[in-house]
Amino acid sequence: MIFVHELGHAYAMRRNNIPIEEIGLGVKFRPYITIHSTFFDCPMYFSPWIVMGYVKSSEAADAQMKTLGRREQLSIYGSGIWANVMYGLAALYVLWFLGEQAFSLRGLLMLTALVSVTALLYWGKDFFTTYIFPMLSVGVLVLVGSMLFGPSASEGVSGPVGIISVVADNSANIQDVLRLSFALSWSIGLLQALPLLPFDGGHGIAALLPRRFRRTYEVMTGYIGALFIAWVFISDFI
Repeated sequence: MIFVHELGHAYAMRRNNIPIEEIGLGVKFRPYITIHSTFFDCPMYFSPWIVMGYVKSSEAADAQMKTLGRREQLSIYGSGIWANVMYGLAALYVLWFLGEQAFSLRGLLMLTALVSVTALLYWGKDFFTTYIFPMLSVGVLVLVGSMLFGPSASEGVSGPVGIISVVADNSANIQDVLRLSFALSWSIGLLQALPLLPFDGGHGIAALLPRRFRRTYEVMTGYIGALFIAWVFISDFI
């Protein structure tokens, strides 16, 4: 799911002619596997220390990306979230196929709804990244704020240890795994929509701001984002 997210970014960068130095899944500590991608024309690294994913570009490529128009920048920053949404829908397709009532009236109605949503998202990708993505960022900020400071704040957010625990406790069969895949993929997408750096939402909102305010926003939300990430990790142990 994390790798699918990064491939979404990489595809959008390639479409906008932004060169990519490397794509990685996990922290780049040995041992890791290296594969050269001819499609992206860069190496891909796969590490067992899967706590993150990344798409790395050079400083020149980063500067080139900032010269793109707002629509193109939003396409790059929002494509990872779009990829997570599509991955989650793919899991729902498999769930539908494995369901006992797949070809009943209810099952066929569900399939029709899935196909319609998939078609809208596929053909409306640019609309999603340009308009839905920024609005989603604001909505996720409100949601996370209510989870952090609401009545059930202590149970609102889980870090990597909490997520792994949930997966281990709810993976009795393939249907459970698929449901979790859907939930985790969409959760990763929602988390990345946060309008704080280093999340995609932070980069997207920064791209919408006038240039004179952009650096201030990046610095301020960078500190807040770092504190939020630290809190999420620490919350697993308190």
